Amino acid sequence: GLFLPFGVVFVLDTFNDKIRDRQSLEQSTQVPLLGIVGFRESESEMVVEDNPKGSITEAFRSIRANLQFFNTKQQKCSIILMTSSVSGEGKSFCAQNLAAIFAISGKKTALLGFDLRKPKSSEKFKLQSEKGISNYLIGASTIQEIVQPSTVQGLDIILSGPKPPNPAELLMSERMDSLFEYLRANYEFVILDSPPLGVISDSMALVPYSNAIIYVVRQNTTRRGQLETLNKLYKEGKVPHISIILNAVRYDGLSYGY
Repeated sequence: GLFLPFGVVFVLDTFNDKIRDRQSLEQSTQVPLLGIVGFRESESEMVVEDNPKGSITEAFRSIRANLQFFNTKQQKCSIILMTSSVSGEGKSFCAQNLAAIFAISGKKTALLGFDLRKPKSSEKFKLQSEKGISNYLIGASTIQEIVQPSTVQGLDIILSGPKPPNPAELLMSERMDSLFEYLRANYEFVILDSPPLGVISDSMALVPYSNAIIYVVRQNTTRRGQLETLNKLYKEGKVPHISIILNAVRYDGLSYGY
């Protein structure tokens, strides 16, 4: 009677290769943990703006404080690249709220949608125009035409724009250098919402422009095997100043502490 249930639990635990908590994450990778974000109960994606005293907002404040250790040179503009293993791990959610928490603290911030293969609608951000990065990279729009103010004071948003047939080639365009020169001159923090690193290599084209890289891992969604690409890049030194956010963590039945 005792061995049977223990045996079933042991077998299920052995074959469960998903990241379940902080301990299983630390066993799967040596990349440092930047912060833990709780599970979002509400439908609103901009939690930082809608619930400034909530636990998720406090988590992003902690992440904002921890990021200063990745900017040891205290550069005028910090460019932070957000990526993940696959779609659905909360990368865009973390990028939006991290950008908002910087803007709320009085920092001039820009959020850029660099997922050109899966562009987000302007209605999601309550914006009027569909112009974005793809329009600028092909020379159809200027930088000033694609920058749009958000509902958060101090936060500007640049959308992905219409889906192009050649996103990888556009990210290697010479106009990318001009875009980042403009961003460094006009903003203190720039958040890049990029495609999943484990699916396509578009994110690697953005690494040279970034001061810090954040890899989003979702509890009970991200598999340990999906972190192999991250571990390989980390060991080879191809992704400097990288850290992990453990997202959508449910604290039911789990001990929590600093």
